[in-house]
Amino acid sequence: VNSGGSSMVGFEKDELLHTPIKALLVGGTEELNYIKRILNERPTIKNYETELIKKTGEHTPVNISLSMVSGVDGKVISTFAICKDITEQKRLEEELKEMSIKDSLTGLYNQRYFHDRLAVEIERAKRQGHPLSMLLFDVDDFKTYNDCHGHLDGDNVLATAGKVIFESTRDFVDIGFRYGGDEFTVILPEADEDQAYVVAERIRTGFEACKFDDLTLSLGLMQYKEGVNARSFMRITDSLMYEAKRSGGNRVYVLRGEGQDATEVKAAPEEKEDTA
Repeated sequence: VNSGGSSMVGFEKDELLHTPIKALLVGGTEELNYIKRILNERPTIKNYETELIKKTGEHTPVNISLSMVSGVDGKVISTFAICKDITEQKRLEEELKEMSIKDSLTGLYNQRYFHDRLAVEIERAKRQGHPLSMLLFDVDDFKTYNDCHGHLDGDNVLATAGKVIFESTRDFVDIGFRYGGDEFTVILPEADEDQAYVVAERIRTGFEACKFDDLTLSLGLMQYKEGVNARSFMRITDSLMYEAKRSGGNRVYVLRGEGQDATEVKAAPEEKEDTA
């Protein structure tokens, strides 16, 4: 054991010398046995990634190269391991991954990640028997606003919509996406139609309160139904959004009945009085 190994896991040299290897590996005895099996098949292991458990209980990601050391008689007398702390490498990898699946303007996830995550959540809902709902919406008359005010103001509208989504959804549960242009979607795991509607109204009224001229949102809402695949789930929710838009916008449309086209505005906003 050298000083680098000691500082990596936070033990004094004497402490580390008396610490079982299995106590340092995040996988414990099972991982140690796995490493032994590989070394029995070949004398070296290169670039084995794992995590070491520090004295504090924290985990340190490492890259380990291991070699069997033999004596003059050819018998194995020890195993030599060189560990490299790859914490910074892992941090950069995570940042790059986040950049690849996030929209830079709104901070929401992008369309690419949406399709992957929707498939995962559908499978999880089917397996666990939990409800799953989805919202899909866009900004009413956004193109006109963008043409009149310019792209910078238009970007501010979209960024604000992203902020409203963050503020209106559950941390570490609901997942918001910028699907493209001024279109957004939110996946709501373990939320039934009524719970999803509360979130939808929160988003609708929250955005309206930002008062970008007369800009509002039209939202489609659907709770996942058994037998519906990801493509149909998205298509039906999209059609609900357009029904809301054709009905005047600034409202939430929800799937009703067995037919895919049986829709109903669940709570249309109050009509504004004309003022002189």
